[in-house]
Amino acid sequence: MKPTVFFLFFSLSFSFFGQNSISGTVYDTEGVLPFANVIVKQTSKGVIADENGKFTIEAKPTDTLQVSFLGYLPKDVHLQNIKDFDVVLDGYESLDEVVVTAFDSSCRTILTCCVCYISCEHICEEAKGVEPKIYPNPSSTGVFNFVSQRDYQTVEILIHDFSGRQIQKLQWSNFNKKGQIDLSGYQSGIYLVNIKADGTWLETKRIIKG
Repeated sequence: MKPTVFFLFFSLSFSFFGQNSISGTVYDTEGVLPFANVIVKQTSKGVIADENGKFTIEAKPTDTLQVSFLGYLPKDVHLQNIKDFDVVLDGYESLDEVVVTAFDSSCRTILTCCVCYISCEHICEEAKGVEPKIYPNPSSTGVFNFVSQRDYQTVEILIHDFSGRQIQKLQWSNFNKKGQIDLSGYQSGIYLVNIKADGTWLETKRIIKG
């Protein structure tokens, strides 16, 4: 009798504390939402949903998943015995807009609050045709090459995570067409790269650490 009780207790304990494969699909009010972030809260574990909004992640029944995407309210899912679920993200109802003027007053960068999504209203004339490229993107290691078509005296890079929090600031002097962005120490997800070259804000880039 005792061995049977012990075996049942061991089985229940393993089921409760062991890792399960959790699958799901992310939607918004208009349909599937591709490339959303899915993380296990209070850990560095995370994945990105595919182009169809589908994802798979390993987690324990006691874990909580957080699903998020730029411009949407994040949503927590308490797993318990859930192994397959759909989640619908709601967009922010109102977004405040702040205009930040760079050194060249003809170039403006719009900072949208709440999610701190940064994008260029337009690219300055001198920046057209020479905007830097970032590759590989997505990067499985979190290490990206930053390459421009010309040299700059100074390059400043601000990197924000999906919540709008600034996680890195890079500054290069006498930039010779190539640098490196290292996000290997950060969780998988989508990041925004804001670039100022010789005092001019260039087009914001979105990079993905897979």
